[in-house]
Amino acid sequence: MAYLYASSPTKAIVGTCRITHIETCSPSQLWARHGPATGITRAEFRAYFSRCEQAHALHITDPLSLGSPVELEQMRLRWRGFHPPQSFRYLTPSLVATLQLTA
Repeated sequence: MAYLYASSPTKAIVGTCRITHIETCSPSQLWARHGPATGITRAEFRAYFSRCEQAHALHITDPLSLGSPVELEQMRLRWRGFHPPQSFRYLTPSLVATLQLTA
């Protein structure tokens, strides 16, 4: 299960999804396989992976938008010292329970 955090200006957990597998290959192979589904232009893709020999794609299922996003201020009240991660963060079941997520 993955919890999707939208950065500025939203600053909230806005949804969830399941990660089914992670694909690793060269950026050019990744673009050839999934380019149109990435939601970005080829130029943006190339700029993002400009210095990378490998690229990783998360394959997801079951995307769900939360009816009530969990805002950053709420997370900080529930989790002392919480700071949004730069890329990802593992959550324990007890931390997830404090979020009170609703679809």
